[in-house]
Formats: sequence, structure tokens, C-alpha cells
Amino acid sequence: MEWRLIDTGRCAAAYNMALDEALMLCVEEPVLRFYGWEPAAVSLGYFQSAAEMEQWRKKGYVVVRRLTGGGAIYHYRELTYCLVLPRGHKIAESTRLAYEVVHGAIVEALRALGVPAAMRGETPQTPPHQPFCFNRTIFCDIVADGRKIVGSAQRRTQAGFLQHGSIPIERNPLTPEAAFVRGFAPDANYATVRDAIVRSLIRRLRVVFRWSRPSWREQKKAAELQRTKYSAAHWTFKR
Repeated sequence: MEWRLIDTGRCAAAYNMALDEALMLCVEEPVLRFYGWEPAAVSLGYFQSAAEMEQWRKKGYVVVRRLTGGGAIYHYRELTYCLVLPRGHKIAESTRLAYEVVHGAIVEALRALGVPAAMRGETPQTPPHQPFCFNRTIFCDIVADGRKIVGSAQRRTQAGFLQHGSIPIERNPLTPEAAFVRGFAPDANYATVRDAIVRSLIRRLRVVFRWSRPSWREQKKAAELQRTKYSAAHWTFKR
């Protein structure tokens, strides 16, 4: 089984979200993308009220809205991943299986680097709402010493399946209580975390990765979405 592997490095917030969606809309085979954010930016969950982040927007923070749910994330010195699969793929058709497979691989990768990562699992209580994703945990999250260290979200359409998530490398100034990789593995960085995840997926799924770049079609769709959707106030502040 062969998957495409893309690393676009640090990109602007609107482009990051546009390319994630473009990969899903154009998907023909599994794609795993890694990226960062330049400048750092806040992403709102699809259903989230923009008013919850108004104070940060007024302070000059870049704000973009994701096509996935959940709370806001301040993407600051982190590794972000995005897995895109065609509909019909076994992993794509099960919410829990997708989290178990991908987060299971990330847990294994983080542990290999010295981070005491674990899946949070089910608990009797539903955590109260928090504007920021990393200030609460749900069943599918990854924690380290009881604090959230990886948060992900999913989207399914007729075109495909997408799961993307945030892995803070350094302490996040807007959610300082959350865990971060260098708090346990001081020498870790973007590349070492990325490579550990790839190795873990190879072991767990027996996949072969092929380094790739966004295709012309994917880039064209991403440019369109960046211009008409992710850079537009009618999308970002629609709720």
C-alpha cells in the first residue's frame, strides 16, 4: 500500500486550510501532509463563534476558520498533520478507527522520543466548553501527564475524508497549561516528530510513503479556496 507524503513547511494560515481542503476535494489515493504556520495564527472550529476569539483578533492575531469542528487552536511552533483518504477506504469510514489508527501511531512516535503520551479514552464526565481546544480533552485526544498534547478533528464529504491535528513542539503562549513535546524531549523538533510519526505509520500499517508535492490541480483548487473562502471575512466570521 502506497501513500503520498507531502511537507509544505511553514505557510500562511489561509493557504494551510485551503490546501487541506483541496487535497480532500482532489483525493485519489491516501495523502499525508505535514506543515507549520507562518505567521502563527488562530484557527476557529467550523461551528465556533468568532466572538470567542474577538479579543485576539483585536490584538492583531491572524484568525482563520477550519472546515473541521472543535475549539480554537493557536498554531504556534508546532507540527500540524493532515491525513486525506478517498471515501470507501476502511479508515475513512469509521470515526473511532481513524482516531485509533492515527493517534495510535502518534502516541507510539511521541513515546519513542521520550514523551509519556497516551490516549485519553472515555471518562464519565463531559468536559465543559472551552474556547481553546487545548484547554479541554475528549475521548480521542492524546495526553501527556494528564495534559493535552495532541488535538485532531475530522471531516467527511462525498469527495473524501480528512483528519488534521496540532502537535505543539514548544509551550503555547495562549494555552500555557497544555503539554508540549519539548517539555519532555528537549531536543525534539519539527523534523524529528514528523519522521517519528512516519516511521510509526510504516510499522503499524505496512504502508510505503512516496515523497510528493501538491499537484497542479491541487494547487489550483487551493489558490481558489484561499482567495474566495479562507481569506474572506464571510467565511471566517460567519458565526
